[in-house]
Amino acid sequence: MRIAKTQFEHDLHGTKSQARPPVGSAIRAGRPKFPSHLSRAARVEYKRVCAMLEARAALTPGDYAMLSVYATVYSRWIAAKRELDTDGLMILTTILDSHGVPYQKKIKHPMLRIVTDCERQILTLASKLGLSPIDRDRVKPARDAVTREVKPGSLGAALLEMKVTR
Repeated sequence: MRIAKTQFEHDLHGTKSQARPPVGSAIRAGRPKFPSHLSRAARVEYKRVCAMLEARAALTPGDYAMLSVYATVYSRWIAAKRELDTDGLMILTTILDSHGVPYQKKIKHPMLRIVTDCERQILTLASKLGLSPIDRDRVKPARDAVTREVKPGSLGAALLEMKVTR
């Protein structure tokens, strides 16, 4: 069995690796415009997720709408959870029987449904953005706007080497 050459050895011998290089996205990397309409909690989440995606090289200007919706739903989820934590899962409500006599009945808090809907939306959007553990590896890194592929032995490689050594 033959051991695979390193990229350095390929460069020395002027050969090309037959192994498939990792395929990146054709879309250029970049930070989307910051939305002005977000609430305070949504802004914090927007910045947090942008920083995370930027560190993974998966952030593009086209992510503007999805990140805005994600951050908005996240802030709604936080607000609904706070109200639910304050009031509890069940609330007392007054309803009328068939004779018009009011009586107290315990029902599920209406915020419980809002919290559940927000959680469902957050998980769906997080999956699409590559924020869940399963989807993290499926997101391709965006193409860097500055980096270009330079072939060894070309004029570009010589200029790049001169620039690096100076």
